[in-house]
Amino acid sequence: MKERDILVALGIAAGLILVTGTLILVLGFRPIGAGGPAGPGPGQMMRGPFQPSEFSSNGQRIYYTATSRSGEPIAFTGGPPWLYMHGGSCVDCHGPDGRGGYLVPMTSQMAPDIRYSTLTSERHEEGEEMEHPPYTKALTRRAITRGLDPAGQPLDPAMPRWRMSEGDIDDLVDYLKTLDGRASSDK
Repeated sequence: MKERDILVALGIAAGLILVTGTLILVLGFRPIGAGGPAGPGPGQMMRGPFQPSEFSSNGQRIYYTATSRSGEPIAFTGGPPWLYMHGGSCVDCHGPDGRGGYLVPMTSQMAPDIRYSTLTSERHEEGEEMEHPPYTKALTRRAITRGLDPAGQPLDPAMPRWRMSEGDIDDLVDYLKTLDGRASSDK
């Protein structure tokens, strides 16, 4: 009888390990903190130690928490299903440095680089021509709020369409400029 109980317990443990491994491999999930000191791993929610204890600007607060200076959550439509279940923000997909490259949880999409220098560049880092004109400040605002690229084509459905005030959207775009060391400008 005791051997049977041990076998049942081992079977349950093996099942849990199999489910966890499947989630990691298929969906890119990792437990919080799994990224180690260098930062989170692909698909990992940017919570806890990866969030600044204080925010240097309203734009940074929005980027990390999807809440504005008032503390109210910023509404959105679209986006991946996990966003509705767990909440989330820009950093959860694009990373603390905005370089993207993370698997958006519950999708097969990799988050793109949203540093302002990349968005406004006429070429990819590899030197290939882009599929659309470069972003401007106005086109970046439109991408965040309406989900359209510079050519007016819809962005991937994994990108939420954020509903924020004019001031909040300007603060967020200005924060994107700081991710690559650029000062705010009207470009």
